[in-house]
Amino acid sequence: MTPSIHPIDRAMARELTLRMGLGASEPVPEIPLAGSPERSQGRMAIRTEKGLFVLERFSPNQAPVKNRIARLLFQLQEQKMPWILPPLQDGEGKYLMKQKGYFYQLTPYIQGENLPRPEYTKDGWRGRFFAAFICHLLEKGSQTGFRTPFFDIIDYIRALMEVLQRREPSLYQNLLGIQKWVIHALTPLMPHIPVKLCHGDLHPVNALFEKKELLYIIDWEFCGSKPEIHDLANLLGCLGSEDPVALQEDFALQAIRGVNASGLLSSAGLQALFPMVVAIRFCWLSEWLRKQDLDMISLEQDYLKLLIHYEDAITRCWFNASA
Repeated sequence: MTPSIHPIDRAMARELTLRMGLGASEPVPEIPLAGSPERSQGRMAIRTEKGLFVLERFSPNQAPVKNRIARLLFQLQEQKMPWILPPLQDGEGKYLMKQKGYFYQLTPYIQGENLPRPEYTKDGWRGRFFAAFICHLLEKGSQTGFRTPFFDIIDYIRALMEVLQRREPSLYQNLLGIQKWVIHALTPLMPHIPVKLCHGDLHPVNALFEKKELLYIIDWEFCGSKPEIHDLANLLGCLGSEDPVALQEDFALQAIRGVNASGLLSSAGLQALFPMVVAIRFCWLSEWLRKQDLDMISLEQDYLKLLIHYEDAITRCWFNASA
């Protein structure tokens, strides 16, 4: 269930920044914040005596996950992982501050450039940075000891389709052929794909860029133990949803080339790349259903069909990029 978004009281923000040794603070509502507002129960940019920060509020139910993510980010930073933006710690080393039944977190505010949409899908330099990020995480993630229950995309799709069969029979029928295609393509490969720590929601909107440089990757709420190909597949799927032609343009090709050249992916993972792109779109479809976004539900169905139809052309282009 999506948490309700409520403004944070100014007096509360001031009290928290004083407690963190940042001095007095004032909200700066005109500053837009990157990332999804649904990841917290309230958030705001604040100006303190020591600079700009983002203050977020979480419910008691959200606090354990937020605490684990913060700890992971510090572990990755300690391993010299670039592009990581951990929150502040208080004097006791805690990542969350409890106040009046809620939990609060402060993170440095970083101003990135606006993402030029959809033109960014042609930027090969962005693809190279994303490839480097994926490779760093594949290498360093295992050293953190961070584990979650394995995310089985095939089980996820089956469960979603069971719900659709009962509640949205027309949509179920439209997707049945695609579901069968995905399961047929992935089932023999999945046992041979290593499970790694993945960001889980890797796409350009969750990145901060400036002057042709990647600054930070944000929004780690879906991080966890997933097939090693998950982040690259999700990234490619998001590029194609912006513009299907982008799947054959420089951003996508540079990302594929960079990850493939690292030698970090198994042969089964590479074989699973395209069907995993299709599979992960079911997660996005579930999101549109949750939001009851009829336009996006319709577009997602069209996109899934388009992906299957042009599988040969897309995979041939990707293979040539990797050669």
